[in-house]
Amino acid sequence: MGELFEDDTTTVLTYFSTWSTNYTMSNLPGPGRLIGNLHSRAGSALEKRLGRRARQEANEEYKGAVAMLQSSGWEIDAMFLSVDPKEHEKVCRVLLICAKSGDVNIQLKAFQTIVHYFVKYTSKVQSAFKSEFKRLNEISDVTTFSWKHAGTDYSINWRYWYKQASRCLSSQQCLFFEAAAEFDGTRSFSLELSHFEMLLVGCCSTSDMLLAVRFLDWHWNRSGIREYVRRKGLHDPALINLARALVVHWEIYSSQAIDSAPIQAQVHESLIFVKGVLECTTDEKTDPSDRLSEHSAPSVVWVAIFELYHFLRVHSARFEEWYGEDYIFLSRTWRAICEEYFPNPAHVELRQKVLCLQDIYGPAMRRRHPPRR
Repeated sequence: MGELFEDDTTTVLTYFSTWSTNYTMSNLPGPGRLIGNLHSRAGSALEKRLGRRARQEANEEYKGAVAMLQSSGWEIDAMFLSVDPKEHEKVCRVLLICAKSGDVNIQLKAFQTIVHYFVKYTSKVQSAFKSEFKRLNEISDVTTFSWKHAGTDYSINWRYWYKQASRCLSSQQCLFFEAAAEFDGTRSFSLELSHFEMLLVGCCSTSDMLLAVRFLDWHWNRSGIREYVRRKGLHDPALINLARALVVHWEIYSSQAIDSAPIQAQVHESLIFVKGVLECTTDEKTDPSDRLSEHSAPSVVWVAIFELYHFLRVHSARFEEWYGEDYIFLSRTWRAICEEYFPNPAHVELRQKVLCLQDIYGPAMRRRHPPRR
């Protein structure tokens, strides 16, 4: 009896379990199966057609975006010059499409274009990208992070431009971005160095400093360095950030990590910076605390002056046509420069201190950045 009961119980439980399961299964015999199958097939076919159309449209949009990106640039310039914000947003849409491309060369071009127009039309670019991210319901920092595809080995050149482009679109704003917006509507090469003080002081990362130099490339008229040093001194935060930024640019170029040569503007900026500081050092109007004493450590600016002089000198043969009269200046040794700019007996201590920079930093600089032809 027990075994029979157990068998019956098992049978009943199995039956009810099967009935209960079958009750909720699909595609079972019954009046709704035919209609359900028809709906399922129709839905699947529609889904495939819609997916295929979406892929085709996305592919066409991508091709159009790449074509605009690789054009001469006049089309993008014209769109940013428009008073219609929708035109600005169209450009940003194109750049975002290209920035997430699977082709690293297309990405690189997109990054460079973002940086270029951020410097040229800061407020327009910021506003347009903000609107586009809102339309896409995306967070800018998450989007830019997604541009790095897993498993891809990116070059230093790619990372260099990626960092700057990401910074241009970052939601983590600071004083640097407020200062950058002040250059809207400014003519190129129209401002003295003092106008860049807040921009340089506002730098809170290496990317900010690199971007600041690009603002100088575009807006600085290459004057005002001597007046600024006399007024602010060599311990000024803006001057220190400028010195660091120029050195970083040369470090990257000299290591050949970046494919393109430094633009002519940065060569001239470095020359003006070096000569301006040297000429101001013995000036009576310069704060005495900025002069090196026997017991003082060399300041950031002084070290940068020596390093920039080294970079300019070792690359002088390559960029001779850019240097003009300054080619003769760079043909001199560091000792000759020190003797020329600090000739008086009163400058003996200062001259010796500046000359020692060569002993302290020269060997490492020559080893890392030998002369190029």
